[in-house]
Amino acid sequence: MNEHIVNEFLAEFKEIILSGNFYLIPREKNIEGLINLGINRQQAKKEILDLTYENYYQGPVIDEYVNYKGDLWIFGKDINNIQTYIKLKIEIKAGKKIAKCISFHPADFTMKFSI
Repeated sequence: MNEHIVNEFLAEFKEIILSGNFYLIPREKNIEGLINLGINRQQAKKEILDLTYENYYQGPVIDEYVNYKGDLWIFGKDINNIQTYIKLKIEIKAGKKIAKCISFHPADFTMKFSI
């Protein structure tokens, strides 16, 4: 993947977070993941804000769920010595961009990064 494209996505995602439009999906796997990682939602948000191209794993991939539009971007990061799977998406609702974290939990498999 082109480093410039990944950096553009991350810059836009982070800008949306800083504008206050961030949503971490409260799926059971994410809630348990935060507990297992020993962090809270605010710390997860900080970890996302610290992502770089070096954390890139995959994307953009099409969100295949019915009625969901947009691409998914997947990153990984070691948090408290646990490889963590982070899936992000920029969604537009009512004309507003929302930075959504779809997944944030210990990885179910070993992730190999782009660099």
